Amino acid sequence: MSGSSVARSHDLHLVHYWNILVRRRWAVLVFALLVVTATLIASMLATRFYASSAIIQIDTKAPVVYNAGRVGQEAPAHAWGPALKAYYSTQYQLMKSRPVLTAALERLREDADLPITDFDGDEDPTKSLAAIIDIVPDPETQLVRVVAEYPDPAKSALMANAVAWAYLEAKTARAHEESGRALKWLGEQLAEYRERKVDSEEAVHRYRFENSLVGGDGTSHVSIVTLGRLQEAWGNVHAQRIQEQAAYDALSKLSGAHALMATATHLAKSDPVMQGMLVEYQDLQQKYDRLLTRYTEKHPDVIRTKDERRGLRDQIGRQVEVVVAAHQARLELLASREESLGETISESEKAIQDLGEQLINLELLKAEAERNELFYRNLDTRLSEVALGKVMHTSNVHMVEEAIPSNKPVRPNVLANLLAAITLGLIGGATLVLVFDYFDFNVKGREDIEGELGIPFVGLVPVISSAQISELSHPLDRTIFVTALPNSIATEGLRTVRTHVLFNLPKRETRRLLITSTSPKEGKTFVAANLAATFAMSRMRVLLIDGDTRRPSVHRLYRIRNEEGVVDVLAGKKKLREVIKKTTVPGVDLVPAGVPPEHPGELFSHERLTELFDSIEGYDMIVVDSPPASIVSDAAMFASLVDGFLYVVESRSTRRAAAKHAIARLREVNSGFVGAVVNKVDTHQSGYQYDYSYDVYTSYYSTNAEGRKVKKSG
Repeated sequence: MSGSSVARSHDLHLVHYWNILVRRRWAVLVFALLVVTATLIASMLATRFYASSAIIQIDTKAPVVYNAGRVGQEAPAHAWGPALKAYYSTQYQLMKSRPVLTAALERLREDADLPITDFDGDEDPTKSLAAIIDIVPDPETQLVRVVAEYPDPAKSALMANAVAWAYLEAKTARAHEESGRALKWLGEQLAEYRERKVDSEEAVHRYRFENSLVGGDGTSHVSIVTLGRLQEAWGNVHAQRIQEQAAYDALSKLSGAHALMATATHLAKSDPVMQGMLVEYQDLQQKYDRLLTRYTEKHPDVIRTKDERRGLRDQIGRQVEVVVAAHQARLELLASREESLGETISESEKAIQDLGEQLINLELLKAEAERNELFYRNLDTRLSEVALGKVMHTSNVHMVEEAIPSNKPVRPNVLANLLAAITLGLIGGATLVLVFDYFDFNVKGREDIEGELGIPFVGLVPVISSAQISELSHPLDRTIFVTALPNSIATEGLRTVRTHVLFNLPKRETRRLLITSTSPKEGKTFVAANLAATFAMSRMRVLLIDGDTRRPSVHRLYRIRNEEGVVDVLAGKKKLREVIKKTTVPGVDLVPAGVPPEHPGELFSHERLTELFDSIEGYDMIVVDSPPASIVSDAAMFASLVDGFLYVVESRSTRRAAAKHAIARLREVNSGFVGAVVNKVDTHQSGYQYDYSYDVYTSYYSTNAEGRKVKKSG
C-alpha cells in the first residue's frame, strides 16, 4: 500500500469518527452536562479548606562559633548530590514523623489562645494530623514550607506553626542528646587513660632505678629506631612480593592453560595497550563473522580478514609474553630486596641484642608511657570542645516565617473544577459514544459493507419522509415512488444503483439480476419493485419475478392480484406467458409468486428454475425478488441462475455476522456480486461520509407539485 493510500485510509477513519461524534453530539453534550452539573453541585456543597504555611530554613551546616569539631547529623558541605539530596529528603520525612506530630499535638492542646483538640476523638490522632500537613520544598533554595489545610483558617495556621516548632525543638533536643552521650563516653575514656598514663610513667621510673639505667643511651635509641624502619621496609617489600607472586601465579596458570584471550582480557584491566589490541581484535572478529554470512571462507575479503585477525592474535600473544616476563622480573627483584632486608634486620637485631635486653625494655616502657600521655591529652581536649559546644549550641535549622491565617480558600476551586469537568465530560462522552458504536454489530454503512462483508457498496436508498408520502394521493405512488417522485433523493439513489448494475452485469440480450437480503423486513422487495421501475425509466423492458413464494409481497406494491404465478409455473400447471401481468408502470411486467403452497421448498429445483428462465423472451432485464438468504435455500437456487445479485441491508439493523453467513452461502453458488444497497437511511442524521452527495443533490434540486425538476434559487 502506498503512502498516499495509507494517508487516505487514515483520513477516512478520522472522518468516520468525526461523523459518529456529530451524529451523537447530543449524547456527548448531555453526558458532559451531567458531569459539569455533578461537579458544580459537589464543588458548591464541598467544605472550604484554608491553607497556611510556616517557612523553615535548613542550612547544609550549622554556623561555627568556635574551632572545635561538632557532634551530630549535618548535611555534607559539597555541592548538591545524592548525599545532600538524601539528607534533605530525610529532614522532610522527619517533619511528618510520629514523634514530631505527637509533640505538635501537645503544643496544640496547650495553646493558651485557641487550644485544638479536634483529633483527640480519632483512632490515631497523629495520622489525622499528618493527612492535613504537607511538606513543600522551595526549588533552588534551602527553604521548606510546612503547609496545613483545614476548614478553619486560624486553626490551619496554628497547626502549621505547631509542626514547624515541634520539628525545630526535636532537632535541638537530638543535638543535645548526642552531645550528652559524647560527653559521657569521653569522660569514661579520660578516666581510664589517666590511670594508664600514671601507671606507665611509674613503670619507667621504677625500671630505671631497679636496673641502674638512669640517663639512658642515645645509641640504643638510634639502633631501635633503625631496626623499626628496617622492619617496616621489609614488611612493605614482603607484601609487594606476595602480591606480585599472586599476580604472576595467576598469569602463569592462564598461560599454562593456553587461554591466551582470557590472559589478555585479564591484563587489559591494567594495560591500556592490551586493552586497545583486544578492542581491535573484537572488531576484526565481528567483521570476519559478518563476511562469513555473505561469502565463503575462500573469499579474498574473508582470507584477508582472517590473516589480519591471526596476526593481531600473535601480537597479543607477544604482548602477553612481555607482560608476564615483566611480572617475573619484578618478582625476582622484590624477592632479592626482601632477602637483603631480612639479612640486614638480622644483623641489626643482633647488634641491639648486644646492647642489652634491659635497655630495650626501657625504651618499650617509655614508648608506652608516651602513647598513654598522647591519648590522655587528646581526650582531654576533645572533652573540653564537646562541653563548650553543648553550652554554645547553634542549629542548622531556623524558623524564617510563622504561618498566619488566610481567609481565601484553596479548595474547592470551582472554576478549575468546572474546566476539568467540561474537558472530562466531553472526552468521556465522546469515548462512550465511540465505544458504543464500536460494539454496535449492525451494518452501519459503507465501511462495514466493504470492510466487514467484503462486497462493493453500490448506493443507498434514503428514507422517504412521511410528509412526502402524505402528498401522494394514489396508493401506487406511495409504493412505486420513483415514478411519482422522479427527482427525490431516494430515486436518485436507485439511479446510482441502476448505473452500478448495468456497468457490472455481463452485456447480454437479457440480463438476470437477483435481489435478496439477510432477513425479512429489510426492504429488499421495496428496492426490487422500484429498481425495476427505474430500469424501465431508461427505456428497458423489465420482467419482475416475485421469487418469495413463502411471503409474496411484490404484487401488493404494484396493486395486482396474486392468484397465479411462479408457484403454478414450477408446479407445471401454467405456462410462464400465462402468469405474466402488465403493471401500470410502462415497461415493467410482473410474475407474481402465486398462492403459497403447503411445502414451497419441494417446488424449487435447478431444472425447473432453468426451464423457467429459459422460457423468458423479449425482455432486457429480469429482476428476481428472492426470499432472505439466511432463512431458506431458495435464494441460493435463484443465485445459481442469474448474472449477478444485489444484497439489501437495512441501515443500522442488519447484523454483520448474519449477513456474512448469508453472503458466504451465496458465493458458494455464484460469485457475481454486484454489491450491496443500504436501505432506510436517514441522510440528515446518518453522518456517513457518502451522504454528502445526496445532500448536495437535495440542495440543488427540488420537486414541484407537478413533479418537474426545477433549479433552486441560491
